Amino acid sequence: MMFRMEIVSGRTLSVTVITVVVLGLAAGGCASSGADVVKASPPAPSTEDKATPSPEGSAVSDQPEAATTLRFGRPALMDFSYNDKKGKLQITVTRIVKGRTADLSGLSLSGKARKMVPYYIHATVKNAGTTDLSLTMPPGPRGVLANGDAARSLSVIGRFARCDSYPDTHKFPPGKSYRTCAPVLADPGDTVTGAEWSSDPYSDGPVATWTRRPQ
Repeated sequence: MMFRMEIVSGRTLSVTVITVVVLGLAAGGCASSGADVVKASPPAPSTEDKATPSPEGSAVSDQPEAATTLRFGRPALMDFSYNDKKGKLQITVTRIVKGRTADLSGLSLSGKARKMVPYYIHATVKNAGTTDLSLTMPPGPRGVLANGDAARSLSVIGRFARCDSYPDTHKFPPGKSYRTCAPVLADPGDTVTGAEWSSDPYSDGPVATWTRRPQ
């Protein structure tokens, strides 16, 4: 199985292109045994990999021109464009699952990256507008560390069973949703406690942020 793997961050790490065969990864689910789950609600005694359900009739922010801060499980409505298509996406980050360094062993990382800890950001993306967004490529959510810095993103082109981030937009008409999982990396001692989403991750455009407690 062929993969191209990149580690991307505002704090520069080298880009590595590798060929790997991923073995021993679970075929279903992103959480490893004993994984911690970061939730918006106060910590529960169990660390089961469960989503925080959205309350019925959850309010949706309809002001994509302004930054929005939400609890996990609450949706945000954001403008989205891809080539000549313009629409709206409803993004809901539901939970963040802490993985283990051993999860990355099949990717043959080198140097400092081998000691990093993966976190898996689970989200739902819905076509909330009137435009058919089939075959578009919405970006995934990004991780935010406890100190407010950005976590390093891990982009795997191919199948990463722990956390598949490829957008399911082969058929993405108005009203359709898909689930996604974005893998991010943190140094040992750091913790990914939040997530953010922007329609253009390379600009300073509107950003929705999910944290333990809305500010």
